[in-house]
Amino acid sequence: ASFKVKISFRCRIWLYTLLGIRYDEVKKSGFGRGVVMKKLITLVLALVGVLALVSCSSNSTPANMQDVLKGKQLFYYATNDGSDFASVNIADIPSLFNPDDAYMAIQNYAMIDLDGDGSEEAVVFVCGVTGDTGGYLVLHSSDDHVYGYRTDYRTFENLKTDGTFIYSDDLGSKEGVATIGFTQDGLVITDVLSATGQAYTMDNFMINGKKATQEEYNAEKENQDLKNNVEWHEYPIS
Repeated sequence: ASFKVKISFRCRIWLYTLLGIRYDEVKKSGFGRGVVMKKLITLVLALVGVLALVSCSSNSTPANMQDVLKGKQLFYYATNDGSDFASVNIADIPSLFNPDDAYMAIQNYAMIDLDGDGSEEAVVFVCGVTGDTGGYLVLHSSDDHVYGYRTDYRTFENLKTDGTFIYSDDLGSKEGVATIGFTQDGLVITDVLSATGQAYTMDNFMINGKKATQEEYNAEKENQDLKNNVEWHEYPIS
């Protein structure tokens, strides 16, 4: 099957100029259409490639996220396992993590698109002087509001630029690599790699939800280590 596209004289002149072809040479030689179409297709493909690279590499930080981090705007902090929300200021976070630790404070933060939607989240690290009993606050912007979700201090270890990170539990019965997404029910953690067992002795391995050998799991963990780490910034924001 074939099709024809009718192009006006003025449009043809514009295309020839864009492609670096002189119209009088085209008219004399008669090669015109085939060469023009090949160059036009090449140009279009190049433009599509450039636009794809730009869209993939440029993530935006919501304006209200910066205001929340600077304490200029309140956000909704998830309580009761995400079933309720309280309107709080970022300055309230240390006491919400541990009201009995006077040294609890926000130490640093990272801006990263965790769920791949082109809009950055903020991952805020909170801890006391000894580095214990803290954790992370994930700030996510949706519908002109910012929502905050607390996660354990054993999450976000070696956070990578693609949003993956290492996690573990405090009993030594599970570890792995995970990603974070957001639904109407709140923050959702999804395993990419997981190893389970007892007392830090793992005997069950999974890769993307499928059974794997320990060797396959270890190989994927090594690949994870090779990824670029996210950049952390000191808090507060200057």
